[in-house]
Amino acid sequence: MENLKSSSDVLFILMGAVMVLAMHSGFAFLELGTVRSKNQVNALVKILTDFSASTIAYFFVGFGIAYGVSFMTGAEALTQKSGYELVRFFFLLTFAAAVPAIVSGGIAAGIFGSKLLGGMGGVHILSQLAGTALGIVMALAGGAIVYGLLKTTVGLRLDAEQEFNGTDLSIHRISAEPEKQPVL
Repeated sequence: MENLKSSSDVLFILMGAVMVLAMHSGFAFLELGTVRSKNQVNALVKILTDFSASTIAYFFVGFGIAYGVSFMTGAEALTQKSGYELVRFFFLLTFAAAVPAIVSGGIAAGIFGSKLLGGMGGVHILSQLAGTALGIVMALAGGAIVYGLLKTTVGLRLDAEQEFNGTDLSIHRISAEPEKQPVL
């Protein structure tokens, strides 16, 4: 049973990693749409170079520091639990490699898209800042709507007095202030 659970965990994480890896092609096509046709090959090479450099850096430095797992061990140690550590490395690598792709693509589209620097125009830093601000506002508004819906339909776990006193007092009966210790 443990082997089935471990194998299904590995499959779930691998599917997530493949989906995040597919986002890189979306980043590539987005960036290709913002540069001239003569620069599209250079943009693709830059994206592949970003992913390659991120992979090497994460393999030798990032994963070992973050999780204490070294890849300089034998294959039998890395394939324990149906290869969970290897698949987890791949999953986290796809996120680590997404960061430079997003940053460099945003810089290339925003700064080098300007007509003053030889770009096609249409994409400016101010429009990127406005889009970022709109994204933040939409996330906050969406969170408030979801919070309100959950509060009215399901109800929150704590009432107003418990929330005011703090969750430690209401759940664990421990107060941050000694004079407010509950009487049992």
